[in-house]
Amino acid sequence: MESTSLTKHPWLTTGWVLFAGMAVLVFFQNAQAYFLDRDILNRFEQLITPERTAFFKAVAFTGSPLVTIPTAIIIGVIFWRLKQVNIAMLILMMTITGNAAGLIMKLIIQRPRPTTMLVSESGFSFPSGHVVGSVILLFVIIKFVCPKISSVRTRFFVVTMLLLWLTLVCVSRLYLQVHYPFDVLGGMLFSTLWCASALALFNREQANMKQRAHQNRGMNHEP
Repeated sequence: MESTSLTKHPWLTTGWVLFAGMAVLVFFQNAQAYFLDRDILNRFEQLITPERTAFFKAVAFTGSPLVTIPTAIIIGVIFWRLKQVNIAMLILMMTITGNAAGLIMKLIIQRPRPTTMLVSESGFSFPSGHVVGSVILLFVIIKFVCPKISSVRTRFFVVTMLLLWLTLVCVSRLYLQVHYPFDVLGGMLFSTLWCASALALFNREQANMKQRAHQNRGMNHEP
């Protein structure tokens, strides 16, 4: 049977190298990266109005770990109740470990948040926890929930709304001045790679299990 190992996905290696490069730039406080981040935040600062601030606060809440993590876990539990245990385990593992790894990355990098925050936020800045959790939830819904929707039109609508929501969550982190652009991009890249890597490993294990089952059947049928 053809191997489904991670070596078949060189783009994952490229992506992780890119993320590592971003993390190194942030960790060592690269001046060019900081000035680019600060320049973009200054542009968002010019757009601030009370109405927009209220809107993006609401958007930010929907993308907070308090919302995204329980929602993804509930989806995993539903798959468990539907007797799709392997998918349920993958969703739960992807959600819990992905968000935990993002938090650990914050503690390692220890990048301070911008000083121009419009709302009170604690903790460090890189990568954005809101973005990490939102991307993982979006990945779970698109990969595992949307295929259950029979209508192509409905699936397209759901995916479009999810992508719009993710975009607004990312913009909210910049508008509210609680993250730098590198934090948002890093969060998107990190969580996407985490989910894709977990899925690749899952597919490899599934393939290996099928191969072992096929070999066992062959041995059982030997005279």
